[in-house]
Amino acid sequence: MRARIFPGVAGLLVGILAAGSWHLGAQTAPVGEWTYWGGDRAFTRYSGLDQISADNVSQLRVAWRRPGVDPSVKQAFPDLRVSGNFRSTPLMIGGVLYAPNAIGLVRAMDPATGETRWEQKPFANTIEEVSRPSPRGVDYWKSGTEERLILVRGEYLYALNLKTGDYIRDFGDQGRVSLHWDHDLAALFSWTAGPIIANDVIIVAGATSGAGDGGVKKEAAPEDIRGFDVRTGKLLWVFHVVPRPGEFGADMQVELINDGPVTIVIDSRVRE
Repeated sequence: MRARIFPGVAGLLVGILAAGSWHLGAQTAPVGEWTYWGGDRAFTRYSGLDQISADNVSQLRVAWRRPGVDPSVKQAFPDLRVSGNFRSTPLMIGGVLYAPNAIGLVRAMDPATGETRWEQKPFANTIEEVSRPSPRGVDYWKSGTEERLILVRGEYLYALNLKTGDYIRDFGDQGRVSLHWDHDLAALFSWTAGPIIANDVIIVAGATSGAGDGGVKKEAAPEDIRGFDVRTGKLLWVFHVVPRPGEFGADMQVELINDGPVTIVIDSRVRE
């Protein structure tokens, strides 16, 4: 018997990738700026700056260092345990660096000196609120004169004022939206890759301690993709990764075939 990839799914994936490449590829960051943790939303990870070259890179020296967590936080919470998995990539916007620290709180810094411009305050002054992992990055949104930083930290989606670091109080519940899944099999929500914004919609995926990158537990809660209004935090839509009755693909009989480094998803009804 020969297995085939379900043609409808293959066509859909090709269409999404083609459309996505065209749309995101046009969103190139201005020279000298880094507006998304991948460089831009097309994830080019490219900068047109040319002061550093193969000829002088060996002459680079450390200009300044910052601790992953401000000492005042450790003093306030002596039992705080900070993960060594510090992986955030700073944004460079308007001559200012913005990056989550080792517990996921965003700080704004002078890129020349490392001096703090502002630092996000914990939503509540408790060790439970402070004890969060560092994400890979945040996203930036601008409309007219309004500028925001959008981030996922723990089980919440946050909106911050770019200039002050204050919470946008009319976003969700006083500046944040709960991402917790109300599902019998869902554990704590987690998403360290950060959100991405498209057409004023914040798009968030996430893991619920069930499947994650491995996707090995078929009984796990489906880790659906959600879209939220960037101004209000209102939930706009949910893409169900496991189609529900009446949705495209709901009648597909899924079968996984491991072919070396590739896992093929097929509709078992088209096996020959």
